[in-house]
Amino acid sequence: MRLSLHHFWLQKLGNEEADYEDAFAPKIDGIIDQETFAIAIADGATESSFASDWAKMLTRAFVKERFTNIQALQARTEILSKRWHTFVNRRPSPWFAEEKVRLGAFATLLGVELTSNSNDSNESGSWSAIAVGDSCLFQVRNDDLVLSFPISSASEFGSSPTLLSTNLARNSQLWEKVKRQTAEWQSGDLLLLATDALACWFLTEHENNEKPWNILYGFTENSSPQESFKAWANDARRSTRLKNDDITLLLVRL
Repeated sequence: MRLSLHHFWLQKLGNEEADYEDAFAPKIDGIIDQETFAIAIADGATESSFASDWAKMLTRAFVKERFTNIQALQARTEILSKRWHTFVNRRPSPWFAEEKVRLGAFATLLGVELTSNSNDSNESGSWSAIAVGDSCLFQVRNDDLVLSFPISSASEFGSSPTLLSTNLARNSQLWEKVKRQTAEWQSGDLLLLATDALACWFLTEHENNEKPWNILYGFTENSSPQESFKAWANDARRSTRLKNDDITLLLVRL
């Protein structure tokens, strides 16, 4: 399986880069040639403490472990929760931050594993995805959106997405809300992984009979991809077409 991977990310307009609380893995761009490949994005909830660290742990763990079923996700969450608590408790915190740490960190998660068919010269294959919350996967084929997961319309986005927590008690009602999807890919397909603000813009544009994937993939062909993406995103934020939130985008051309 031969694919190209590009990533883009940007903190909220008016914030510093250090304030970026999304996460993605792996942090590489370029051509990749592997029989299987995993990618993940997560959106750390700003209201919780050390959410960016939790988001990073989740994405890195998915790429390493590839837990695409709910039982594996539960088991991995327990392990990562202990790791997160160990990590944050090493940091000195003011008294008022200790309560937020006790309540836990929260994040969405979208993980995708790609596999090639071994009998057709890597021209096709399958993918499996698992999603907690509103980070989205879009599959484009022949310049047409053929799949949107786990959300399929802009109206489905809200202010209270399902979130995976380091506080295991907070996850008790979560597992039935975890979404899974499998599908086939063909050579030439484009997969886009996006956190909620960008995903909502994407679906809004599509519902208005636009082809937003052409705008987003076009940044990969620019001489300064990240800077051109940043300029476009901040302009869209100022015009309120794009919510002012941390944004993350992974582009996979198969």
